[in-house]
Amino acid sequence: MRSFVSVFLQPTFGKTDIPPHAHSITRILPFPTAFTPELLQAALESVRGLYQPGVAYRKAGVYLSEIVPQNVVQSDLFGAFSWEAEHKKARLMAVVDLINKWWGHNTLFFGAQGIGREWKMRQERRSPRYTTQWSELFSIS
Repeated sequence: MRSFVSVFLQPTFGKTDIPPHAHSITRILPFPTAFTPELLQAALESVRGLYQPGVAYRKAGVYLSEIVPQNVVQSDLFGAFSWEAEHKKARLMAVVDLINKWWGHNTLFFGAQGIGREWKMRQERRSPRYTTQWSELFSIS
């Protein structure tokens, strides 16, 4: 079983001579993983291969495919897979998750996420969240 990390960059319309097939790249991971640094490394390497200085991009994204739970990972008989290393990675991620749960979202985060948040998602067409947000609960006056 293999996992994939796919990255796409979408340039602004009409302002680039990049061919359509050159907008995305998919990397095959040697082993399925839930270890965020490995996923970030694969995504960043892909972005470095796609990005062209001077080109304005309007959209970018990352897709993770063929993801499996950590307890289902099958080792490679002849490869460099190490259960000990995978166990250490799982413990590290469990500690990060525990700290973020205890002290609040993004108490610990990876530098690749960036510190500042200059952008925000456009949500003009978002559906109302009647079932998850008290402030958006439908009321009759």
